[in-house]
Amino acid sequence: MAKGKSTLFWELRQSIGQHRFTTSWDGEIISAMKGKKNPVYSSKEKQEARDLRIAGYGGCGKLTRPLLETLRVSFRERKKRESPMNAFMQANVKTLCTASRDALTKKIVLEYDFGGMQVSDGSLDTANVTATVDMDTNKVAFVQVDEVIPGGLARENDRVYACMFTAGAEDHKSMRSLRVDLRDRGEAGSTSALIPAGWNKAALFIYAYAVSADGKYSSPSTRLYPPPTAEELTLAEAVEAYEAAQLRLAVREVTATPEEREAIMRAKAGVKKATAAAEKEAVKAKKSAFEIKLAGLEAATRQLKIES
Repeated sequence: MAKGKSTLFWELRQSIGQHRFTTSWDGEIISAMKGKKNPVYSSKEKQEARDLRIAGYGGCGKLTRPLLETLRVSFRERKKRESPMNAFMQANVKTLCTASRDALTKKIVLEYDFGGMQVSDGSLDTANVTATVDMDTNKVAFVQVDEVIPGGLARENDRVYACMFTAGAEDHKSMRSLRVDLRDRGEAGSTSALIPAGWNKAALFIYAYAVSADGKYSSPSTRLYPPPTAEELTLAEAVEAYEAAQLRLAVREVTATPEEREAIMRAKAGVKKATAAAEKEAVKAKKSAFEIKLAGLEAATRQLKIES
């Protein structure tokens, strides 16, 4: 790829041979080789894996439209010229949607993990909110606690929001979402909302997140409904144990001798390898996705505890 600037080609946007030219916002001309329309694969398995991967990415992108009202407020800590939709894709593209091919119809089928979907991300502390759903009255009651940890990445005037989402009963065209404006982080109280008529209540998901008063920062979203499953609580405990091991190692590193610091660095460097090995063994044993992830977290924690 080549770059350059020229007043003679300020509006150059065309293809010449195998090269494509585009002009950026500041007048910089970018030249790149065209990609192959029909790439060649060494095996049908690799081509199938590529097709399913792209289908999964596309399935993730289909959610940006029904979630548009929420995305206009969340994902405040974006890169320069990055849209909220792009930030949503970055946060969810590898985990939200997986594709497989139906053995009978040979059509690609999309499967979503709405429980793990992130409708917001950032550096702020997560919002302290609970949600109670009454399916008979279609009422959702949000309760906030005015808990602001001193010295943390949170302020009393942070605005808290909820995102109500339904997966629909058919396909992505029947997905719906609603943004609910809650209270400031430092204000305790309750807020009610109604589940809109026509929503698929069997596939209802509710998330909460916070945004700073100046609109520059946001928090990761947390799922309020459905409540966490036993597996999710187990994974959360494993994550806490791993983070605690990281913290202990970091504290010890401050006063460590050169020999101890070298051992600590070896322990940190071995985390990725230990995690991959544990997950590989779990895959070979045909364990569930939950068990695979848990095995990786536990292996990473043990690796850090070796020298802690």
